[in-house]
This record gives sequence, structure tokens and C-alpha cells, in this order.
Amino acid sequence: MVEAILWDNDGVLVDTEGLFFQSTRETLAKAGIELTFEQFLDISMRQGRSAFQLAAGCGWTAEQIAWPGTNGGCDQLPTRTF
Repeated sequence: MVEAILWDNDGVLVDTEGLFFQSTRETLAKAGIELTFEQFLDISMRQGRSAFQLAAGCGWTAEQIAWPGTNGGCDQLPTRTF
């Protein structure tokens, strides 16, 4: 029997937004894309899009952006399987 359910929205128990911004910024920087915190907030929070869509300016297709491990156009981005 379930007696309780713990639901954590980001920032309630653990605030990971800053860490996610930092890792996103570092990854995009390897493709020569500069991401400021203000841009991150606008794209991710206000527009509801992914900051990785900025990689489209580096020639990435929608499929490559959705799956960063297939880095065809931007070899300087790291490949990682999640």
C-alpha cells in the first residue's frame, strides 16, 4: 500500500536548473555557440524550446539536434549515448 507520494518540481528539494544551464552552455560552446543565461531563460522558460535548437545554425538537422550522439555537421560537439 502506498502511504505517500513524493513529487519534486525543480528547485523544491534540489535546484538543478543552474547545473543544466552550465552543461548546456559548455556543450554548445564546443560548436562555437555562445549561450547567455538570459538567452537560456528566454528560449527554455519563456518560449518552451530547447537551447540545443541553436545548433541548427551550425548546420544540424532536426534529427541530429534531437539525438546529439549523431553529430554529423558539428564534429566538435561531444558524442555521448544517454
